[in-house]
This record gives sequence, C-alpha cells and structure tokens, in this order.
Amino acid sequence: MAPATKIQRRRGMEIAPKIEAETAARWWVDQLRLAEWDLRQAIKYKNILSTAENHRQLDCLTSKKLEDYEVELSRAIDYHTQGRSYFMTIKVTDRPDLILRRAAEEVGILHALELLPRFTTMSIQPRDIRVAKGSTAGFQPIPLNR
Repeated sequence: MAPATKIQRRRGMEIAPKIEAETAARWWVDQLRLAEWDLRQAIKYKNILSTAENHRQLDCLTSKKLEDYEVELSRAIDYHTQGRSYFMTIKVTDRPDLILRRAAEEVGILHALELLPRFTTMSIQPRDIRVAKGSTAGFQPIPLNR
C-alpha cells in the first residue's frame, strides 16, 4: 500500500504530513479494511442477511478509494495538529467525528463509515497515538509508521 504522503503547500514550502497524521489515518483505514473483510465473510457464509445497505457499504470500499481516504484524512489530521504542542481526539460514538466524515465525503465513502468500530476514541499527541476500542477499554499505544 502506498504511504499517505500527499504533499501540500504551506507558506510556500512543500511538506508531507506529520508521521502522527499518517499513522492515525492509516489506523482508521485499516479498521475499514478489517470491517469490510468481516462483512464479506459474514455475507459469504450467510451469518447475516445480505442487505442493500451492506452492498452499498462494500461497493464504495475500493482499494483506490481507501487510499484516497487515507491521504485525505492524513491531510486533515495534519492540518488540525499544526504547531509544536497539540492534543487531538477522534471518536466514533453513535456516529463518526466530523473529521472522519468530511474526509469520507471528499472521496465518496461516507456510507462505509458505519463499519467503523463503535465507541472508539483515538488521542493524538506529538510522537504518541493511543486508541481505546470500546466504552470501557483502556488506551493502547499505536506504533508510529516510520
């Protein structure tokens, strides 16, 4: 998979998103990939009823769109974490946070965000990303992509 290194211009300089933004975006895309695989297996083995909503979610999850989503989300996270000191959280409760939804709208996969794990919180700080999956789960560190 190609790294999410969409170059952007900031004050006349070309820079790539911070490693924290790339790592965070890649983690969310990986969650969509896992959910897509689980849903395809469930439909294949008839564990769940195949619905029009399932197919709409799966149809929009092409490799290209997931790569585009990773780039767009990385860019958005990088924008919101500018500066030396920052702390950012991204959550999925009843619905995904706005930053996840806007990036998904940009690449046409908004319906697929329903596949993200509910009650997930990601905290992003300089050189530190942690994720809690579940309302009572503790935060686990996510290794930075190097």
